[in-house]
Amino acid sequence: MNKKLTDPTNNSENHRLIDLAVRCKLITLKQEKTILARIDQALELGQEISVLKIFTDNHYLSPEDINFLTAVQTHLMVKLLDKKFGLLAVANQFTGSREVEKALATQADLFRKTRKNKLIGDILVANQDLTPANRSAMLLTQDRIKDESLAEAINELAESKREKIELNKRFGAIAVKKGYVNIDQVNQALKQQRREVERGEKKRYLGEILKQNFGLGKEDLLAVLKEQKTYEMQRLNLEKALAQYRSNFKVNQKLSQLFDYRVSDTRLEAFVTMRSEPLEEISTNNFKNWLRVAGIKFGITNDAKIKEFLTNGQPEETLCVALGTPPEQGKHGLLEFLFENVQDPNDGHQTSHPNIIVKKGQPIAKRTPHVEGKPGRDVFGNILHPDWVNTALPGKGSGVESHDNISYTATVEGNPTRYKDRTLFVIPLTEEPVLSVVQGDVDRDTGSTYRKSSLEILGNIYPGGVVNASGLRVWQNLEGTVTVTGSVEVKEKVGRLAPGGKRARIEAGGNVVVARDIENATIITNGRVQAQGGDVISSTILAQRGIFLKNVRSGLGSGMDSGLEEACTLTIGRHETGKLAEIGKDLEQTKKALTALYLRQRGEKTDQNQIDQIKKLEIRVEALTIKRDFLLMEKERWFVPFSPEIKIKNMLEKGTTIKGECSSLLVEQTMYGVKLHEEEWDGPQKTRIIIQGYFE
Repeated sequence: MNKKLTDPTNNSENHRLIDLAVRCKLITLKQEKTILARIDQALELGQEISVLKIFTDNHYLSPEDINFLTAVQTHLMVKLLDKKFGLLAVANQFTGSREVEKALATQADLFRKTRKNKLIGDILVANQDLTPANRSAMLLTQDRIKDESLAEAINELAESKREKIELNKRFGAIAVKKGYVNIDQVNQALKQQRREVERGEKKRYLGEILKQNFGLGKEDLLAVLKEQKTYEMQRLNLEKALAQYRSNFKVNQKLSQLFDYRVSDTRLEAFVTMRSEPLEEISTNNFKNWLRVAGIKFGITNDAKIKEFLTNGQPEETLCVALGTPPEQGKHGLLEFLFENVQDPNDGHQTSHPNIIVKKGQPIAKRTPHVEGKPGRDVFGNILHPDWVNTALPGKGSGVESHDNISYTATVEGNPTRYKDRTLFVIPLTEEPVLSVVQGDVDRDTGSTYRKSSLEILGNIYPGGVVNASGLRVWQNLEGTVTVTGSVEVKEKVGRLAPGGKRARIEAGGNVVVARDIENATIITNGRVQAQGGDVISSTILAQRGIFLKNVRSGLGSGMDSGLEEACTLTIGRHETGKLAEIGKDLEQTKKALTALYLRQRGEKTDQNQIDQIKKLEIRVEALTIKRDFLLMEKERWFVPFSPEIKIKNMLEKGTTIKGECSSLLVEQTMYGVKLHEEEWDGPQKTRIIIQGYFE
């Protein structure tokens, strides 16, 4: 009887699946024997048989079990190929062994959770541990690219614009050599491809354009791609690097048994001690490669010393095999003041000289420039940065100029001041404010008319009234907007309760004292707010030095049909407000933009436009810092430490918000005769608002 020839590949596949089913505990050992006997019987009869059919027909495995089994089989095949992929990547220095191990662990974890396979190359690219070009190079080397994906994979080999052009030219040359197209058609296709890219259209492969415009057939296109694939694989020759890597690995294992290495605490010296005398000759190159694998790659000693050590060295003998370069330290700059030094009144933050007057054009400081240090390198090749040096380069605030950043002169007559060791100012001498009196009411914007005046208004400031002054006293009501560098006194009310009405607003540098009510108003001051003869209703008050009031109500709680029921907000402590807050926000945003440019500069080649942008933002940061320093200095000039508090003589209504510098409190029930302040504590928020009795 003639037996049919069976396919040995199919038989091997059957045995692999049976073995896998046993390892996955899907079938028993007894069932394995029965299935193998069935297969042997089929082979005797010359019949082809599938083990999957046996699993199904005899109900050994459910459809879900078979799906699981085939998924595991695919995963093991992918894992085997991906381990080789990882070796190729490390051998060709496309990525590191740690990154490969991490990617393989991610792959295994993903399969356990989803039963889906993700290629190690895709994981490494997603982690930015491998370039798409190197991924395609290794997949081509492993012959893992399907025909339908061949064009994309080959085109991905090119990283730079020049490489893409060369890759397309090689495709065109093969197509011309095979007689599928002529050279003119290839050149036309290359020009069209370039024009499409310049217009921002989706990039097309050269083969697609030749196929569309010049009738390059589908089979011919595939033939060109397959020949180019062979050429690119030979050009890349990744397997050679893998063979060398495996050879080096064996040599390095042997050298690790013969030698020990250690690195000094400073990482500026590396030493090798001979464990036992080598029984065979060791080349200098192999020894240096062993050092490089250990990470020692900078400042390696000369070949003659290494050869002498390898040839004549004795057990326990030690050789200094590498010397790093220590960093060269720089020198601090020095800023010397050319006037009598006065004891710093504010813990080194601000050095003001109120008793010293400099003339316009007078030198006030001289700078000795700093010297930048030079970085070194340790034996691992890491950069060792020199210590930070103080440039002693101050910001040039108002009243100061310097043309060379060496000599600094006053541009006005006044008091020299250094703020926070970073900005020089000359504060003009203060003029006594002029006393001005307005006989009636103010209902318009007075502009800068009273900016330097101590102003008295014998009538009202109506909602349309805007006043800027040095100091202000209003004999009747204040319903407009005022900005005052000193104190404000109002003999009647501030604001009024009116639905949709514009809020009264006071910004002051000193105290704000109001004889009667504060209604629907905003008051911001560096001093105190006092309104102990009336009610505060639906208002916001920020007073750094404290708030002293009689009653605090919402509009609804006042008993008036005002249509307003906004609760009050009372804030104490030091806060940046107005122009200072605006500049602070602008400075923060500019610094973020500058940091983003610095980071981008690290990751890509810097062009002139980027350098110009960085310089522009650096100048803006310096200018904003100087402006902010001036406002902070003015704010802190006469600063005396204080512990601000809020005192409410009568009623503090439920719903009022109390704020300090770092914490806040919503009043949950109406209280009477209380005082509140912020203090530090050991809780998670570090500070809290404390409520006490008014007379405690």
